[in-house]
Amino acid sequence: AARLLISIRGDLLQSILRFFPLTHLDLPPVDVDMLVPVDEVLRALTRRILGKHDERLLSQQPNNRWQVVSNLTQLMTWESTLVYLDRTLTDKQADHDSRSPAVATEMRKAARAMLNDVVEKRKWIQLQELHRAKSRVASQVASVQRGAVLA
Repeated sequence: AARLLISIRGDLLQSILRFFPLTHLDLPPVDVDMLVPVDEVLRALTRRILGKHDERLLSQQPNNRWQVVSNLTQLMTWESTLVYLDRTLTDKQADHDSRSPAVATEMRKAARAMLNDVVEKRKWIQLQELHRAKSRVASQVASVQRGAVLA
């Protein structure tokens, strides 16, 4: 499965970024500016299939430029890419002679596991942003109240 994913990586990049959209037009396109994060998803998926899952992938501490996905835009790109891959691998028409059902199942299983991780990370970041926004509002209200008391 990993070998196949590596061999079709270029085609997948073009397909996901919708350079020439012919199939899965119902899926939202991934912005072409997100080429690097989409490529990172495919590399991470390959590593996961090979059993080299890195827990630091979705951590807050950056260890190198492509292992860490910490901002919401990247997470949304990863999520869109993984949904696209899942739909493509599930599609009956996508079963070509070069891909056995076991390979497609292995890829789909790895993609869904990564998708679960990404969705959880996105929810966590959104909660953190909501908490920060509420803290800012509370601090602004407190300073307005302090100003009213002093006046």
